[in-house]
Amino acid sequence: MKNILINSSTLLLFILFTIAANAQNLWQPLNGPSGGPVYNIITGTPSFDFCISPSGIYRTSNNGDLWTQSTPISIKNLYVGSAGNNGYIYAATTNYTTLLYRSSDNGNSLEQRLDGGLDFNAVAASPNGTIFAGTFYMFSFHGQFIQDGEIFRSNDNGNSWTSLNFPPLAISNLKINSNNEIYVATTEALFRSVNNGGSFGLMRSCSVGVIFINSQNHIFIQTNGPNVLRSTDNGISWMTVSTGSEVKMPISEDNLRNIYTGSEGKLYKSSDNGANWNLFAELVQNSFNEVSSIHFKSGNKIIVSTSNGIFRSDNSGLNWSEANNGIRDPQVRSMSVKNNTIFTASANSVSRSLDNGNTWQVTENGLPHNIGARIIETGSSEYVFAYMHVNGLYKSADNGNSWSLINSLPSDIPLAHLKAGADNKLYVTNAIGRILKSTNNGDSWTDITSDLPDSIMF
Repeated sequence: MKNILINSSTLLLFILFTIAANAQNLWQPLNGPSGGPVYNIITGTPSFDFCISPSGIYRTSNNGDLWTQSTPISIKNLYVGSAGNNGYIYAATTNYTTLLYRSSDNGNSLEQRLDGGLDFNAVAASPNGTIFAGTFYMFSFHGQFIQDGEIFRSNDNGNSWTSLNFPPLAISNLKINSNNEIYVATTEALFRSVNNGGSFGLMRSCSVGVIFINSQNHIFIQTNGPNVLRSTDNGISWMTVSTGSEVKMPISEDNLRNIYTGSEGKLYKSSDNGANWNLFAELVQNSFNEVSSIHFKSGNKIIVSTSNGIFRSDNSGLNWSEANNGIRDPQVRSMSVKNNTIFTASANSVSRSLDNGNTWQVTENGLPHNIGARIIETGSSEYVFAYMHVNGLYKSADNGNSWSLINSLPSDIPLAHLKAGADNKLYVTNAIGRILKSTNNGDSWTDITSDLPDSIMF
């Protein structure tokens, strides 16, 4: 039994070693698979649009037909074309790397401009060309809640920075309206500055996570209620426009002043300043696909970033297609090779490459769309097996062209390991060590847990 149930990490290393050996012992990065979570899309320069993913910054010059990686640095926020349209790009890092970068060559290179000592969580620029960056730090220590944050300002395109007088609160968001008024969201309150950051006044005492300001300088904030509040008088008075489990917080605006938001693979539109929302488009039928940004381009094009990649419409939202060509999925969890085809399982999809990793395609005919997979396995049989996140075990008899659900597994598995062994045998285990074996490609199963030595570890 020990010889059959190979540890998945060992198997992955063996496959990688085999591929490397066939390439004359030279390791080369593959070009995919494509897709994965995209945090934001940024438009602003005449030549390029940019997007942020866990694998770095990508840019496109053709509305998302093809993306090329600009930098592999882990980026939290990106601000394009700021500082009086001088073309600079400002990139703020997260995960305690605490650095702010600037690029003057459309993202070909980044130069470090500021070490804030804390997570940068916000970057913005005012119409007069001033750059602001906010930091975020928060944790609990022995029952004591500790937080800190700082706002930095630069008047010379990021060459030098000044720390502003601001309370030690974790800064979650920072936005600037067309009147150069700066709004700062923190874990305890919303603040405003009307003198370019010289001082900040308290606008509302509540935890604020997100700020959105439309073209009329109407301010929307999402509180920890959850509620969405709106102010039409620069934060002096507020009214609730959305509340409860179906809270709608705007994230974009078109040139007709309609505002938009997205959730669970759907886009919503409001034509009355957030009072009412209507379904605008359904990207995918997937409750796990969260929308992070929406951008309206010329020629009736709309580009949307989600937790499962980028979607684009060329006809004002009537039809949608994925636009992830060139964006690498950083969350590959499993890989297997069969008949010169490389298969990967990731948080975004099941993908395959027919040309040694040069190009990739998502293979999902019969699989739940954009759910993602934990394990991909090939064995001695003609089948490829994929274990999806929440939808069970699937198999393909045609090299991934189509998939069918294996519904013979007991409902109490769920899988922890999957191994396709020799002689068409298939093995699965659950988290508490129960082992099942199939000799007919998953049509039926036999519990072989009792045959396992007591000392074996998973």
